[in-house]
Amino acid sequence: MEKIYGTAPSFWDFKGEGEYTDRKFLMSTPFPIALTLTLYLWFVLKIGPELMKSRKPFNLTNTIVAYNIVQVLISCHIVQVKERQVTFLHVYHHTIMVICTWSIVKYIKNDSTVFFATINSLVHVVMYAYYALSVYPSLTKYLWWKKYITIMQLQHKTLSA
Repeated sequence: MEKIYGTAPSFWDFKGEGEYTDRKFLMSTPFPIALTLTLYLWFVLKIGPELMKSRKPFNLTNTIVAYNIVQVLISCHIVQVKERQVTFLHVYHHTIMVICTWSIVKYIKNDSTVFFATINSLVHVVMYAYYALSVYPSLTKYLWWKKYITIMQLQHKTLSA
């Protein structure tokens, strides 16, 4: 087989469908992303909980509202301050999204993959709008649609799989 195809490159040497991906920020090697994810996981699973163990939760109502409004506009991510700040699903989702996004940009030359990122952004827009509204107790009675956010998230995961 080697005579027909030559020496197969290792996984780390594979340059993807287009060499142009190597010129993009953080795309020439997976190591900066792996380091970033390692530091992220270390902070949210070890350092953050340790720092907050003996402290009262911060009163961040106005900050959370402003932040969530910004998140709706730019569709990014948030960790809402609660007794349990970071859930397993939240950490898992963000870790997998970074790995998948890096891999797709690196190895798949197909613009249709943007569809899944768009759906992910839409789910986040709805989710952060809910979080922003849920800070106000007087609006609780209007937030009957939380279960539909969960359904959207599950359907998104199903479509992405």
